[in-house]
Amino acid sequence: MESIGNRITALRKQQGYTQEALADHCHVSSQAVSKWENDLAIPDVTTLVALAALFNTSVDYLLRGDQVKEVRMTRQENRKPLEELVVRLTVDTEDGDTVRMNLPAKIIEILANSSNDLNYNGKDILTKENIELILNLIQKGTIGEILTVDSADGDHVKIFVE
Repeated sequence: MESIGNRITALRKQQGYTQEALADHCHVSSQAVSKWENDLAIPDVTTLVALAALFNTSVDYLLRGDQVKEVRMTRQENRKPLEELVVRLTVDTEDGDTVRMNLPAKIIEILANSSNDLNYNGKDILTKENIELILNLIQKGTIGEILTVDSADGDHVKIFVE
């Protein structure tokens, strides 16, 4: 059975973090990260939440290995306005670049109404058509991971609505 330490190690390496960089992000020592990864200690609750957010996973996955990609539709009467929703965009390029954006959903609406694609370093992250699709999903009440792209050249893009 895979341990929490093994999951943290795998996610850290997958995201391209050193133990020192992860320690800095979590405001702990690199020795603490080493202890987590060697199953000599586990992160406290607030650190687990921060790790889950950083690694775009759930606390359940970190603790138990349960990877639940919950995508749900909310009823019209329960939907939040665009101004209260956040779209998390993560991009990990084959070149080692890491981009993390937390965008108000209203920005997605503005992008959908513009003529621009969203790009990074000259590469398209999202085309106008995809931005319009994301806005449509948000407006229909979709919450959760709505897009995952693993390109042939090694780039990874994920979009979450929360």
